[in-house]
Amino acid sequence: MKSKITWVILALAVVVLLGACAPSAQQAPTAESVCCTGKVDGVFLVRAGADHIVVIPMISFSNPNPHEVKISDVVYRIDTGVGMVIYDQFPGCHYIPAGETVTLPGTGYLSWGELVAEQAGKGVTMPVAVGTALPYWKAVGGKTPAGITADQWKAIEAKAVTYSYEVSLYTSADGTDKFCTLKGAVK
Repeated sequence: MKSKITWVILALAVVVLLGACAPSAQQAPTAESVCCTGKVDGVFLVRAGADHIVVIPMISFSNPNPHEVKISDVVYRIDTGVGMVIYDQFPGCHYIPAGETVTLPGTGYLSWGELVAEQAGKGVTMPVAVGTALPYWKAVGGKTPAGITADQWKAIEAKAVTYSYEVSLYTSADGTDKFCTLKGAVK
């Protein structure tokens, strides 16, 4: 008899717990959520060195839905197109009210060595690779690399770098989840 009572109590507890996890009538979707829009507003220099630089990409997300959404698993890849790539993600979840925009600061690290290696990988000699990389390194804010004199550095004209980006994320609201990918470019 005691084991029957225990099983009945356990069964009732499971029913109560499952009922508590089910969405209420107020949470039922009124309209299907759409993906948030987003863009990289810019990539800003934080620390410059001769062998690496640290940058902060500022990424904005806008919620076009008539209700709050949650974005999560936000991963971004920002490419200079010349061998320097930033790849990172935002931890946790971020909530965006209806019709609002939030801006999240990322982090990035660009390396002089990776830039030169990318150029050398194109089958050119190391002096040519260094010479090709220098204008881009100067453009992103790097300091004079080892082996380059102050006069040589001063004579180098910076070449503009365009950051192309791809941001992937999940948008969740009203019981719907959407995987979204945002692409674009910024100078």
